[in-house]
Amino acid sequence: MDLLQSVVTNSYPSLTVILKFWLTQTLDFFISILTTFPVNVLICVVIVVYFVYKTVNKLFGDKMFRAKYEPLEHKQNLINDAKSMKK
Repeated sequence: MDLLQSVVTNSYPSLTVILKFWLTQTLDFFISILTTFPVNVLICVVIVVYFVYKTVNKLFGDKMFRAKYEPLEHKQNLINDAKSMKK
């Protein structure tokens, strides 16, 4: 409305009026895109998949750690081995 009024009364609208008009039109465009049904469903699905992935990843641990970790063999006479190494 400001842009139309400035065009009617003044053939050269100010830069602030043009920027305000451009920003409001851009904001309206993004709001209309984000409120359409397929986009809402897509955003919801992406968020749910992300949280499910993070939860499952936390429950089952780090795969890289499990791939690199090899438990050491249990030795019964570890104390005797340490004493023999000191001598």
